[in-house]
Amino acid sequence: MRTAITLSIAILVIIAAALFVRMRTVDGAKEVTQTEDVPRKEKKHDVHYAKITVRQKWEMPEVLKEVSGISWMDENRFACVQDEQGRIFVYNVADKKIVQDIPFAEDGDFEDIAIAGDVAYVLRADGEIFVINNFRSEKPKVSQYGLSLSGVDLEGLAFDGSARRLLI
Repeated sequence: MRTAITLSIAILVIIAAALFVRMRTVDGAKEVTQTEDVPRKEKKHDVHYAKITVRQKWEMPEVLKEVSGISWMDENRFACVQDEQGRIFVYNVADKKIVQDIPFAEDGDFEDIAIAGDVAYVLRADGEIFVINNFRSEKPKVSQYGLSLSGVDLEGLAFDGSARRLLI
């Protein structure tokens, strides 16, 4: 699971870095032809540069243009949420399409998703956490938990498998 979390974080960094690199089309995917410096702040006024190489990029369907969180499920599929809809989308990179659309809540400001086995955790910006058990089944069971963090806009979520905890 730690590898999946690391891959999810790496993919988000790669997607952000893709805005800074020149790309060319290869077999429907895009591959970097030049690696460029990407700014990375380490201290308040100290900027360093990291070399980032984008190996592959997928064009998402229109409904996923506002993806706010992803979590890899296996080497070809990731689950993701987009910013405004209470739905989990499972995208297959080999097939280049959405293979499952899973509603779990009314519309809201959803920020991130973490997958642990057959359970999906989705974070809403206001601190609500949605736990979707058997999320890929026809009738997933949804529970909702509120955090007492008024005035905080939460942005990220990860599952720490070794300690069996969510990190926000």
